[in-house]
Amino acid sequence: MKKLFLLCMALCLLFLGCEKEGVYNPSKKIKRISYQENNGPKYPDSEWSWEKNLLKKIQYFNGFTYSYDARYSYEKNQLVKVEESNGWFWKVSYNSNLYDKVEYFDTKGTIQITVKFTYDKTKVSRMDITFYDYDDIYKNFTSLQGGFMSNLLSKELIQSFERIVLKSKNKAAIPTTYKVTYTYNKDNIKEQVMEYNESDEDSSFSYKSTVKYEKYDNKLNPMYRFYQMGEGIGFVSPKNNPLEVIVETYFNYVYFGEVETDFERYTISCDYSYDGQFPTEAVETQRNSEGNILRLTTFIDYQ
Repeated sequence: MKKLFLLCMALCLLFLGCEKEGVYNPSKKIKRISYQENNGPKYPDSEWSWEKNLLKKIQYFNGFTYSYDARYSYEKNQLVKVEESNGWFWKVSYNSNLYDKVEYFDTKGTIQITVKFTYDKTKVSRMDITFYDYDDIYKNFTSLQGGFMSNLLSKELIQSFERIVLKSKNKAAIPTTYKVTYTYNKDNIKEQVMEYNESDEDSSFSYKSTVKYEKYDNKLNPMYRFYQMGEGIGFVSPKNNPLEVIVETYFNYVYFGEVETDFERYTISCDYSYDGQFPTEAVETQRNSEGNILRLTTFIDYQ
C-alpha cells in the first residue's frame, strides 16, 4: 500500500519558483518517515541522509526489512543522477534550468521509463510517461510504489497504470505512453488527469483517471520543491498539504462490438499534527463508493 505521506503530501514533483530546478533545500529536513495501516504495527518507510544542504541518500524499507538505497549525484548543486543499490539508475536532464526529461535505466543501461515535461511558464502542465517493457510494468508494480519512481508519480497514477495493464487486452502495446496533465490554484495542484487510449481494427480501449484537490491547509508541505520523482508523482508537489481529495477512474473497452465499462469514485480526507508550520503526523481516511474505509497514518521525523 502506498505510504500516506507520499500520497497526501508528495503527489508528484514540480519545482515552483525562481531557483534552479533540481535544488531541494527545505527549511526543515526530513530524517525519517514511518507508516501505519489501520491499527496495525508502525513500519519504517525511509531514512534520509544529508550532506549540509544536499540530500545524499534515502534508505528504503519493506516492512521491517531493509530494501535498498537511492543515492543522489549533483553538478553545481543540481540533481543529475539517482543510483539505486540494485544497479538501476535515473538520469535527469534540463532545458534552461527546467526539467526536460527523466530516464530510468536497468543494470545493462537499457532504458525502461522516460518522463518528458511540458510547461506553462514555470509550472509543469503535462508529463508524457513512456514504458518500454510490458513485462517489467506488469511484474514490478511493487517497486514502482517506492523510491524515486514513487516520488515522481502519485499513488493514484501508479494504481492507474496497474488498472490499465490488467484491463487492456493489447499486451503488445509497447512502448506505451500515458499523458498526465495538471491545472493549478496558485502554488497548489487543483486537478491531475491521466489519460490512455489504444485501438486497432477490432478493438479500442480508453482510460481516464481524475484527481481533484478540493481543499488544502495553510501549513507547509516538506516535499514542496522536492526534485525527486516518486510517491510523490510529478515534479508536482503542492506548497500546502491536501485536506480533501476526490479520485474518479473510468475505462471503456470495445472488442468486436462488445462493450465493457467501469467507473470508480472514492474520497480521501487528511488530518495533520504539526511542529510549527510542518506536519509530523498525517492521518488519511479513504472512503470508496461502497462505504469501505481504509485509514493510513504517516509519521515524519525531522533533523
